[in-house]
Amino acid sequence: MAVARTLFPGNVVPRHTPFLAGLACVACLLGASRLPAQTQTLPAPPAGYVEAGVPEFAILSPEAIGLTGTPVDLKRLPDGRLVVASRREIAFGDGSRWDVFPEAPGSRHPDIESLMLDDSGALFATTGNGVARVIFNEQGRWSRQPEKQFPPTDGLPAPYLMFATRVADDWYWYGESGCITRWARGPDLQYLGSVNTISRLFGHAGRVYVSDHANGRLYHLDATGLRPVAIAAQDSPNFAVTGSAPFDEHRTLVTTLNAGLWLFDGSTFTAPPRAPLLQGGRQITALCALPGGTFVAAVESIGLVFFDRSGRILQMLGRNSDHRFAHVRQLVPGAPGELWAILRHGLARIAAPSPFSHLEALVENGFSFALPVRHRGRLWLCADGVAQRGEYDDDGRLVRFVVDNPPGRYIYQLFPDPEGDTLVATTDGGISLHRGAGWEPGPPAPTGLHIIPRHYGGSRWFYCAPGQIGWLSRESSTYRLEAVPSPQLSDTFGGLIDADQVVWLELGAGRVGRVDLRPPSLQLEIHDRAQGLPDSWAQLFLYRDQIRLSIAGTAMRFDPAAHRFVVDEEFARRFSQLVPGIDGRPTLDSANRLWAVANAALHVFDDHDDAHTSPSLPELYALRPSYTIPQEDGVLWFHRGNYLIRYDPASPSTSARHSAPSSAGSACPPTAGPCCRKPVASPTSAPPRTHCPSIIPPPARPWAPRSSSKHASAQTARGRRLARPE
Repeated sequence: MAVARTLFPGNVVPRHTPFLAGLACVACLLGASRLPAQTQTLPAPPAGYVEAGVPEFAILSPEAIGLTGTPVDLKRLPDGRLVVASRREIAFGDGSRWDVFPEAPGSRHPDIESLMLDDSGALFATTGNGVARVIFNEQGRWSRQPEKQFPPTDGLPAPYLMFATRVADDWYWYGESGCITRWARGPDLQYLGSVNTISRLFGHAGRVYVSDHANGRLYHLDATGLRPVAIAAQDSPNFAVTGSAPFDEHRTLVTTLNAGLWLFDGSTFTAPPRAPLLQGGRQITALCALPGGTFVAAVESIGLVFFDRSGRILQMLGRNSDHRFAHVRQLVPGAPGELWAILRHGLARIAAPSPFSHLEALVENGFSFALPVRHRGRLWLCADGVAQRGEYDDDGRLVRFVVDNPPGRYIYQLFPDPEGDTLVATTDGGISLHRGAGWEPGPPAPTGLHIIPRHYGGSRWFYCAPGQIGWLSRESSTYRLEAVPSPQLSDTFGGLIDADQVVWLELGAGRVGRVDLRPPSLQLEIHDRAQGLPDSWAQLFLYRDQIRLSIAGTAMRFDPAAHRFVVDEEFARRFSQLVPGIDGRPTLDSANRLWAVANAALHVFDDHDDAHTSPSLPELYALRPSYTIPQEDGVLWFHRGNYLIRYDPASPSTSARHSAPSSAGSACPPTAGPCCRKPVASPTSAPPRTHCPSIIPPPARPWAPRSSSKHASAQTARGRRLARPE
């Protein structure tokens, strides 16, 4: 039997005082479809809906890397390490820890604007009028050793080369305007031609193209020079190409300065399916292909937009999450499931594509306790007594949650009634009903009422409230309560119905309520120490459709013959990692996996048979969910405190990120384009590798930030550790 390992320490054990108030909302879940072994299952959204939130990310300022200036270029070495250039500094690292090397004093070469990397890891940079290899000395400094010069210019000043681009097996060097050169045999670079302002060099179908930023014109670069590509309808600066990625065998997806996304086939631009945000009118500064047929574009003043081949937006990471995402200069794939972005001032490390996303940033009013429900196919939140409605764009993508609450009311529960096409809210002022046009008053009801259904749908449901139990029925367009006085019942914190049609109620420390629904009249039983319960909070859950308690670190079951609770020896044997130490409410998902918290860790078991497995989920950072909410389609929602995390095991990155070590070669997806800079053979006469700083290898968790990186990098940068040849 395998169990998930403990992830990162440091999460605080939940305190019951605020936790109890949150339990008042537990029944928000109970308008869910029936799943064997439990009832709290969220229906899946309608086909085509996208409900991913914000991906995990970490932003590294120049100071966190140990640099004195902002990064201008980033490359991934063949061994998985990263190299970052910043004018006159070069940093090597694994994404969390960095070694910084300054340029040797006395250099008259210009600042570095970009780097070129060969297949052995050797670095090259411009000297202004040529190209040099970057070498490291015994003092931990680097300098440029000239390798290629601009061809003789009959006494005229040589053009100022600044940037480098690799397309297929060729290296190109150019400035912001003017000439384009290529690495060639002999001592000189090959001059290919000149354009006004170079927007981007990119490859398509074995050919190389350059786009002129000044006028939008496109040129084909062949062995002898530039050849215009006549595309009259797109002869405008708006169509200057700013990014590219392979789309299929015959077309390349390109982004433009102000005309959105286009498909290029070598002679024409055609409009692909695309969301309004990507149709034009906004500058797009970078484009990158990701695994699973997805792409990411950097939209100026908006942020990163993740989309699929149909043009549908899947996820966004923008300035509402961090203002620095409003200006992205470059996108570079890292290890599997990892994307790097060069920002105006720093780097961003992003889990992309990621099975995990955060919904907190989409919630308008904030929360400390929030559980999702689904009404008319869309998400709502019951968050700290306030109803918040999910808003979706025209493509069905969840954009935000906005407050939509019965005026002046505290909500105890949101309960979807799909057959009545009504969202029912139990409040401190009776029942309120939402039928699409806003809230309207329902029948009078006691404060603190909770509806506890057996399954999704129906028209008659059990309810409980302080001082009474009974039935809530839908009759035509209204609802009616049939109350049974129960004076011994005070506050309730939700409940469940087992396979025997028995209702079980959470009543707090050392107390559980029981109501058998089969007799013609309802009668409440209170179980406490006399029925074997310890003096601790009894948390209810269903396992194989039978009631279980998580209480005092152990699991208990109800013994009908003795009419009391006893320790569940079979559960403890089957899930030995959970007992002792179990906490919270174990949950079965649609794949029959049991999710449970015990001993300060989240554990996952396959409950089909005794061959239990547990995936590693480092992205949760040791979060121990108070609630794990399964969805019919396999998605899981994790909630604790002010965290609401969506986990989609079907994400294309899940298997890659959890199986591939970060130090394994190139992370480029099979369809990735020039932005990946995958290692290929060096151009003719490219010099061999000499020195490259050797540091600690990348961690097994390829993108997770470490709190100590800033201090470690700063210490290393100032220590100027000796660079050793490899």
